[in-house]
Amino acid sequence: MGIKDLKKLINVKANYKGTIVPLADIKKLIGGKILPVDASIYLYKFNYMESIYIFCFIQQIRRFIEAGLMPLYVFDGEPPTEKGDTLLERKERKAKIVKKHEEAHEKDKFKLKKQIINVEMEYAHNVMGFLSVLGIPFVIIDKCEAESICGSLVEMGIGSAVMTEDTDILLNDVRYWINGYTNSGKNVIVYDKKEVLKGLGVNNKQFKRLCILLG
Repeated sequence: MGIKDLKKLINVKANYKGTIVPLADIKKLIGGKILPVDASIYLYKFNYMESIYIFCFIQQIRRFIEAGLMPLYVFDGEPPTEKGDTLLERKERKAKIVKKHEEAHEKDKFKLKKQIINVEMEYAHNVMGFLSVLGIPFVIIDKCEAESICGSLVEMGIGSAVMTEDTDILLNDVRYWINGYTNSGKNVIVYDKKEVLKGLGVNNKQFKRLCILLG
């Protein structure tokens, strides 16, 4: 997911690979405790662990709270109609991977399995249910993707950073893009959009045009 080869372009052309920051220091960096989080991305990541995805979210929440952060989880709604072609391409690509998985040697199956994870809406509702019990805020809006909602929240002044693995977030006016999170790691990677624009030698309008060209 995300803009094709954008991260590679930033790494190479802007000579910028983000900054490794301890999760414990994120609150100080972003100047507040509210952190919009692309929950749908982590549903996929944590479902690699199969039935313990709820436990993975509990671990993540505990680590956020220990770092003085309040996560605001954002879930994908039903995909917008204009994403129809993209969704069809993904479905066809996944069907090819499923076939490869069926024919692969046992040692290669686990890697391929990660590419064909299906996240049912039921999983999202399960997570939302326990978030409600814990008093952790969350958002879901029909016909909107999570990273887009995260970006809009920041543009409205709710937080100044977004945690997601989706490079689409850089299309929004979000200064800090946080990625590279794992429950076992102490650090995350933070991309400062000001540094991205400076490194590429473009303004925000030119950057958005570049992203459209990349697709």
